[in-house]
Amino acid sequence: MQKSLNKGFTLIELMIVVAIIGILAAVAVPAYNDYFDSARSTEAKQQAEALKKSTSACLVKQQAMGVANANACDSGAQGIPSAVSTALAGSTIRCAAVNNGVITVSSERGAAATGAGTADYTITLTPIVSAGQITWAKSEIASNMTVESDSGAVAATIANTCALTKTVTL
Repeated sequence: MQKSLNKGFTLIELMIVVAIIGILAAVAVPAYNDYFDSARSTEAKQQAEALKKSTSACLVKQQAMGVANANACDSGAQGIPSAVSTALAGSTIRCAAVNNGVITVSSERGAAATGAGTADYTITLTPIVSAGQITWAKSEIASNMTVESDSGAVAATIANTCALTKTVTL
């Protein structure tokens, strides 16, 4: 009897394994990108919600003092947190600011790594104050997702929304 010296895998078996891994990667990468986009937009929405509480308090205070506008409700004033204008480590938020009561939060892919470029997801909350009640008009703009807005407005491009009208010391 003769012993077979076949040890290891044949070339066709290795090619089949590589093809299977390629198919799995082709399915997994787009799914991961969708998950990342969802996480990025959720982070921006949570940041906007956090700013909404202090901005609402400022608006109510301004209305109680008889001031008809929200000019004093800016980042770093009236109990509103200072603006974030540069990306922080571990975050996709590029900027978070309140200007005249309007909350703008922008995020970008790789913001923590680069800290530059334009935002590819922006949420804007605009206060509507009437008779002591505050409602918020929401506008969401994303470069690779559908545009959503409470008012039905559609923005064509995403500009750098982090430009502040005044200098804020962080």
